[in-house]
Amino acid sequence: MIIELCGLPASGKSTFASLLAQEHGAVIARVASRTELMYRAFAFVLQYPLLSITTAYYITQNAPSSRLLYTKLANTFLHHSARLHKALRAKGGLIVVDEGLFQNIISIFERPMMPSVIQNYAGRFPAIGAIVCFDIPDHIREQYARKRGYSAREEIADETSRQAWLAAAKQNLRAAVSGAGSSKMTIYTICTAEDYGAVIRQIKAQNT
Repeated sequence: MIIELCGLPASGKSTFASLLAQEHGAVIARVASRTELMYRAFAFVLQYPLLSITTAYYITQNAPSSRLLYTKLANTFLHHSARLHKALRAKGGLIVVDEGLFQNIISIFERPMMPSVIQNYAGRFPAIGAIVCFDIPDHIREQYARKRGYSAREEIADETSRQAWLAAAKQNLRAAVSGAGSSKMTIYTICTAEDYGAVIRQIKAQNT
C-alpha cells in the first residue's frame, strides 16, 4: 500500500516517515541517484502525459520569477514524480512517499484557487492507498522551521510573498484533500505530533 505525506514545509512529514520506517517496517520511496531521478521523472511523464501537460501549464501560470519557475519544475517534474513512480513500481509492503503529487498543490499555486480547479487537477493523480495530510498550526511549524535552521523560499521570495503563498497553499491543499476524500480515498489528518500514534495504528489496520 502506498501512503503519501503532504503538508506545508516544516510540518513534520519526514519525522513521521522515519517513524513508520524505523518502528513499523515501512519503506520510504527514495531516489538514489541523479540518473535514477531523471529516468523515473521521464518515465512518469511518458506514462501520464495529460497530467504532465496540465502540471506544466499551471507552473507557467504561477511562476512570478525565473528562480521560482526553476524550483517548481524541479520539485514537481523531478522529485515528486520520481518518488511516486518508484512507489508505484514497488512490490508489496507499506511504501511511504514523503512529498508526492499532492505536494504539487503546495509547490505550484501562488494564490487561493477555486476548489473545483484544485480538485480537478488532483483528480488526475494516480490512485494510491491513502494520504496523510499534515495540517499543523502555523506557530508550531515556525518552531520546527527554527529548529532546522531555515524556512521554505526564504532565499527566493520576499517575506510578504512567502506568507501569501503559505496561506494559499494551506487553503488549496485542504481543497485537494477534501476532493480526494469524496472520491473514497482514505485520508488521515495530523494536526499535532500527538496524532502520530493514532494515525499509525489506523494505517497498520488498513494495510493488514
